[in-house]
Amino acid sequence: MSKVKSIFILSFWLLILSLIVYKLYESSDRKRNSRYTIGYTLKRGSTARFGLKVKYEYFYNNQRFEGFQTYGDNDNLIIPKGRYFVVFSSKNPQNSELLIYDIVPDSIIDAPVMGWNFFPSSDKAVNR
Repeated sequence: MSKVKSIFILSFWLLILSLIVYKLYESSDRKRNSRYTIGYTLKRGSTARFGLKVKYEYFYNNQRFEGFQTYGDNDNLIIPKGRYFVVFSSKNPQNSELLIYDIVPDSIIDAPVMGWNFFPSSDKAVNR
């Protein structure tokens, strides 16, 4: 195998490994510093290989944040104007995940400005 080809293959695997480590770090950060709020789906865009790409927004500490996430084609999402819970890091609020299987019930009108520090269920979140 040529030296150039070996360097290319090594670089490729280092890039893949870096992406995996970064995703694990993001997930760990969300778990350690988790806060919850309401996210609103804005639009969809199709990504042929990886399913459905969804753009969403959420608010924390009176600031607006946006996120993008990819889901399977078979997931039934309300887009636009779907209301789903979002988990994010209080240390890095841009680190978020839209929880597509957790639709916000109608009994929850809005989220506290600083979000919830627990996953809100309708009985706990209504009377904040």
